[in-house]
Amino acid sequence: MSNHESAISDFKTKMEGRVTDVQTKVEGKLDEAHKHLKEKADLLTLDSGNHKQKIREFETKIQALATRLDSARVHCDEKATDYGNVYFAEVFGSIMSLNLHKVECPQGFFLARFEIDKEKVNEGMSFNVPLSPRTRYLYRCCKFIL
Repeated sequence: MSNHESAISDFKTKMEGRVTDVQTKVEGKLDEAHKHLKEKADLLTLDSGNHKQKIREFETKIQALATRLDSARVHCDEKATDYGNVYFAEVFGSIMSLNLHKVECPQGFFLARFEIDKEKVNEGMSFNVPLSPRTRYLYRCCKFIL
């Protein structure tokens, strides 16, 4: 074998060794990547199982709420503010002073109706007194019963 052939053979041997080293490193990195991906896939599968369980629990709660809503009732109370004292009809009973009337529903109730009511004056009286009609609020407070 000539020097030239010997040098080529030595170079070939070195290159084959380096290729083997690179292949070994690549296989190691591929194994690490495979393990990492498997761990992530396992976590996703586990997480997916948790989500499925949470979704089932949520669906159960929604169904229970739907059942309660199907059997819901509404309870209402009719209410009215006072017309006010006759002597203060011009102040408390006039439409200009409706801000003095307290319209309030109990806690847990909501205002479902609201209107102004004028008192009928001079009805059934034998004399005709020019009184201004007094006003008040009529309102309804309701609540849902589930």
